[in-house]
Amino acid sequence: MSVEPALLRGRERWERVVEGWTDNTHDDAFTHTVRLHEPERALELAAVALPSPTYGIREARCRVLSGAVADPVARGATRLAGLRMTAGFTRAVAEAVGPGEGAPLVV
Repeated sequence: MSVEPALLRGRERWERVVEGWTDNTHDDAFTHTVRLHEPERALELAAVALPSPTYGIREARCRVLSGAVADPVARGATRLAGLRMTAGFTRAVAEAVGPGEGAPLVV
């Protein structure tokens, strides 16, 4: 008996491509941008964040590049503003974007 990973069901291969960069777009903050591509969808996440020690997020956005991502999930990225990229951040992101289609990729 073989175990087939859920991501490979019906295909031989699955790949996630991640491209990211950081810009010093503000005098006191950085803009972190990442593009994530999977076979079913692609999106771009960007966050303006303060440096150490606060790691506070001033603003965030999610832009759907292709495929299905639920509107509440994409809009949920804006609720990251005010959060800090510290312990518990993953949980807070999951709460902000909710359980809709594409949420695991945003998280």
